[in-house]
Amino acid sequence: NSVSNSSRDLKAADVEFHLPVFKNLDINLAGRHDRYDGFGSTTNPKATLRWAPLDSLVVRASAGTGFRVPTFNQLYNGVTQAITTGAGIVDPARCPTLQVNPTPGSPCNAITGFDTWSGGRTDLQPEESRMGNIGFVWQPVPQFSASVDVWDIQREGTIQTHTLSTFLNNYALFSQYFLRDASGNIVDVDTRWVNTGETRTRGLEVSLRGGSNALGGRISA
Repeated sequence: NSVSNSSRDLKAADVEFHLPVFKNLDINLAGRHDRYDGFGSTTNPKATLRWAPLDSLVVRASAGTGFRVPTFNQLYNGVTQAITTGAGIVDPARCPTLQVNPTPGSPCNAITGFDTWSGGRTDLQPEESRMGNIGFVWQPVPQFSASVDVWDIQREGTIQTHTLSTFLNNYALFSQYFLRDASGNIVDVDTRWVNTGETRTRGLEVSLRGGSNALGGRISA
């Protein structure tokens, strides 16, 4: 599974504008264009805002998009085939319940003798993401400040590996990875890296800081 003599060319250009709209309102607009060898090009913008309606209060927000190409290992790792005995496994196309029925001729008979594949996949596509956050910082006095930020990151076409069990339980999504012979019997299940689904992560961050001079020094928390 070693990957050797792999390379890719990346060319990028970016531009950024800082716009002081008013004395208390700044907007920053940026964009980046990347061209990846083997994956084409992508353009990702980003915008940030800083607004200070009061001397003691700053509101901040940002939004942007992102892009990530597969790693060399995800693309080029060697393919490993492992024999699966099929104990307790049925053909999900013929037996949607996935429960083994030993009755001769039942579509839910256990299947045996197929292989599972693992390793790299050269036709993987990049992941794309959208992200944003909004929050504020409040400092009523020099000795105390508080901040709250809410952020959200959504990735699409995430590059993942799944177990054989996941492929079986989600056959409608992964049916193209079940390879069959002329009689329709499963001979291989391709469980290598795939672009599948999306992930969404949200968070709330709260920070409180305070301090005072005491005992000839400063105490802060």
